[in-house]
Amino acid sequence: MTTSLPQITSLPWDSAFFGYRIGRLALTIDDTDALETTLAQARQEGYALLYVTAPQPLGPRYEDQKVDTKVTYAQALSMAGEADPAIRPFGPEDDREVLYDLAYQSGAYSRYRLDPRFGEEAFRRFYRTWMDNSLTGKLADQTFVHPSNGRITGFLTVQQHGSQATIGLLATDEGSRGRGIGTALLRHLMAWLYPRAVTELSVVTQGDNGPACRFYERNGFTLQETISVYHFWL
Repeated sequence: MTTSLPQITSLPWDSAFFGYRIGRLALTIDDTDALETTLAQARQEGYALLYVTAPQPLGPRYEDQKVDTKVTYAQALSMAGEADPAIRPFGPEDDREVLYDLAYQSGAYSRYRLDPRFGEEAFRRFYRTWMDNSLTGKLADQTFVHPSNGRITGFLTVQQHGSQATIGLLATDEGSRGRGIGTALLRHLMAWLYPRAVTELSVVTQGDNGPACRFYERNGFTLQETISVYHFWL
């Protein structure tokens, strides 16, 4: 019996951004036996890199290609949060470079930083673009900042999709951690979302980012999904 190969999805934005052809391959448990054949097909089609996701680790054979365990947290919003008068939207008078630096810090466990084939420059350019696209409304509806002594010490971006909202980036400056800034940003966000009829808030982070996972769990989020992520350079 002939088994059909899992479908490769071409990623035009990633390909243009990094300068080589990139695709995505979402495996199911039944697809793993066809992985090598699919990789050979991808080489023939001119792909340089495949992002491969699987509902569970692919095993020791592919351990060197594993770059992330993507975890999704979520919580129901049943009551308004607590607005913080110090927290406000990012404004045109604010220094965007500060947000870039915070975004780099938020990506400490990012697969784009941990995979040496990308390099530090590409990682920073990726997060800088992510930040720019959030501020222009392409990837976020709002960017909240937490100023302290005239300087932004934390920020959070959010995008609403009907009754659901997703946190894109959340970061607290390395020298200001442990002061409750992240929690204040979350509570402020919930106060902002509640009158907008949002009933669920979710966020994706890295399983290896223990501090981030513990932070979301302390703030009422529960684990919804875990996905293994691999980079296959072809």
